[in-house]
Parts: sequence; structure tokens; C-alpha cells
Amino acid sequence: MAAMPSIYTLTVSTTGAEQARTTESFVNTMGVDTHFKANYAGTSVFTNPTASRLLGELGLRHIRDDMPINSGKYRYLKALYANYGIRVTWTPVIPGRPPIKAADLVSNFVAHPFFEAFEGPNEVDGFGKAKGKEIYWVDEKGVKKIDNVKANDYSGTRAFMSAMYAALNGDPRTAKIPVLAPPMAHPGQSQYLKPIRADYANMHSYPNGREPSEGLEAWISDTQKMFDTSKPIIATETGYHNATRDKSGHRYVSQRAAGKYMPRLYATYFNRGIAFAYPFTWVDFGTNMADRENNFGAYLNRDLTPKPAYTHVKNLISLLKEGTWNATAREWKIPTFTPGSLEYTLSGNTNEVRQTLLQKSTGAFYLLLWQDVNCFFNGGGNENMANWKDTTNAPVTVTLKLGTTISSAAVYSLATLKPIESYIKPTSLNLNVPDEIIVVKLVPALSRKGITP
Repeated sequence: MAAMPSIYTLTVSTTGAEQARTTESFVNTMGVDTHFKANYAGTSVFTNPTASRLLGELGLRHIRDDMPINSGKYRYLKALYANYGIRVTWTPVIPGRPPIKAADLVSNFVAHPFFEAFEGPNEVDGFGKAKGKEIYWVDEKGVKKIDNVKANDYSGTRAFMSAMYAALNGDPRTAKIPVLAPPMAHPGQSQYLKPIRADYANMHSYPNGREPSEGLEAWISDTQKMFDTSKPIIATETGYHNATRDKSGHRYVSQRAAGKYMPRLYATYFNRGIAFAYPFTWVDFGTNMADRENNFGAYLNRDLTPKPAYTHVKNLISLLKEGTWNATAREWKIPTFTPGSLEYTLSGNTNEVRQTLLQKSTGAFYLLLWQDVNCFFNGGGNENMANWKDTTNAPVTVTLKLGTTISSAAVYSLATLKPIESYIKPTSLNLNVPDEIIVVKLVPALSRKGITP
């Protein structure tokens, strides 16, 4: 994994120079959950070669998978790594599975370089309370380490994490493997994990059918309570489902709305300093529209046809990426440079406008703009589901006044890689900012050689 950023808040700059970050630093935070071992609704679509090809073509470099230790399906993860450079945050510890031994954990990481991080037990608070029983782990001597979930006692999970953390960090071959804290199903339960042995806090920050920023500050605040001091955060689950008849209380959104939300989610989390974001999950498990678990596919329907989010995120990555995967050397080739700053002001109706400023090694700046508003009405509870629908949000007009001398500019929507507007030597741009990301490419007059407008 790349170095983790610190937590910070970014708001719209209205005056002066704004420091850019590299486009690669943003692209590298994008991930998705996969379930190659899954046999949900009869079959596993994750092992379909088309699903793997589409995942590679999307451009994500990180996945999260819960495959058991020494699984025969490791060949799928190995192929993704070899062909596309995709690596795996590994969460093998699921309540109800046989316990994992520390020595086996170390040897598994050594044998399989496609694993890049270890994640602690998944949602022990949810599993324990849902099943009405204690969750326990077994140590190297066969002694049960018990969680009394109903009493908010996670001493078993703490003991397990201490053993795994010590094993990974105690072996020079695995000492640099990041260890992610156990994510809790309910953020308020995170405080009861303290003190937990891990390098990073971890959360499952679902927006519950609202805009990506909804409830995010509370998730961050609650998740940090796993530790005495602040640590970087990873979101190993987040996202939206499209189950139009699900009445679980977790609100659905349309595929159209999710297509707008998904790029915004990555950008919102990046702006907030979340190290990685993994929407749950890659492809729909099934077709039962009354079951949300069937329809959490962020990118593909059950028949492997792309959802709108697939096109939008693929185009966003295509516009921003610079890294190339060297399959022979098994390494990413990414330009190293220090990004600069862009002088500009934004004026007009900027109250709900959010931005992310990025730069490539060529010198070109990429300014992401969007409205932080809801795109789907799903209020009023289950009794009002007949009235749930996509929301029409009018674009807001803002003026981008440029202090840095720009030789050319172009504006892109994520529906296509062709610019919707182009400019030569602009000093200001009048932009219509919608409820989904637009990308403004700005080429400075003194850019590095080899740049294309």
C-alpha cells in the first residue's frame, strides 16, 4: 500500500493559490470489495473471466477479499495481480470460520505477494448480536478467547489482534504489511475495541442512500475512538444498493443516482483524508430486488452488464492516471514529482460546490467540481417507497477566474472522454456545475515538455 495521508478537511478555495496533489495519489485510493469465494444465490459470478477482465479494464488497483487461508481460488487473485497489478486487502477472519494461526498468516503473506494488507475480524459486533451468541477466537495453544458481544466486551478480538500484529511485525518478511483494525457494523461500538493493536482505523461507512458526505464526520469521529491517538482511516466497506423492494431500513438508490455518487464518494473520501475507499461490492450477488444483499454491486449487474458507475469511474481514472503496470517486473511505474499550486478564484453560487485540485507530472492541472447534494429522494420510510425517485438538481453557475496563465483548457463530463467545452488561453471560465463530477483540465503556459492540451 502507498503511504497513508493524514486526516484533514478540504473546502472550496475562493481566493488565492491552491496547492495541488498528484492525480496518482487520488487514483491510488480507489478500491472495491470482491468475493471470489462467494457462492451466493447458487453460483459465483466473481470467478467469471468476463468479471475479472472488466475489473482490470476499470482501472482500480486495490480490492478487498475475504477468501479463506490457502484457498484454491487464489488463482483468480494471482491473475489479477499478474495482468493488472491489482493487490488485495485480505480479511480472512469471519466469525464462524475455523481460527487462523499466526504462523499460517505469516507464511500466507510471504507466499502470495498479491496480498498487501491484513484486516481484522469483520463486524464482530453485528455477527454476535445477530446470532445471539458469543464470538470467540482460539489462540496458538487452543485456548478460546471470548467476546461477550452483548456486554460490549471484545477482549477476545483484542487478544486475537495482538497475536496477529505481533506475528506479522515480528517477521522481517512481513513487518511492513499494514494491519487494519476490525471494522464494526455500528460505529458507536468502535470505542469498545480500545486498546486494539493495528496500524489503521477501519470503518464501514455506508451513507444509507444519501450523498457520500452524509454522516461521514460522525463515522470518522466514532472510528477514531478505537485508539488513544488519531490514526489514518480506511473504509473497507461503503456504497449503495439498488434493491427497489428491500424494506430493511437501508435505503436504496437508483443505478443512475449511484452512478453520480460513486465518483463523488471517492473524491469526498480523498478530500477528507481517508486513505482508501472500498465500495461493497464489485458485482450484484443476485437478482432478488427485495434483498439488498443481492444488489450491492457497485459496478456490474448480475449478468455482468456495466452499471452507470462503471463508465463514470472508468472515465475518471482514464483522465487522471499516469501509472503503468509492468507485468514482467511486477511493479507500477509512476512518475515522481512535486505538484505545484494553481492561482484561481471561484465565485458565484458556491455554497454546495466541492472541489479537488490535482496535477499530473506534465504540469496539467485537473480541477474536479461537483455539487454536494442529494441525487435521489428516498425519505419517509418504507410506507413512502412508491414516491422514491431520482432528484432533479439544476446546475449552478460559477466563474473560475484564473491567476495562473493558462494556454488551454477543457471541460469533461464523466459520461465520455471527449471534452464538452474547449478553450484557448482563457483567463476565466463560466462553468455549470452539476450534481456529479465534472473535470476541468487546465494546461499552464509554462508546463513541462510533452504535454498535450
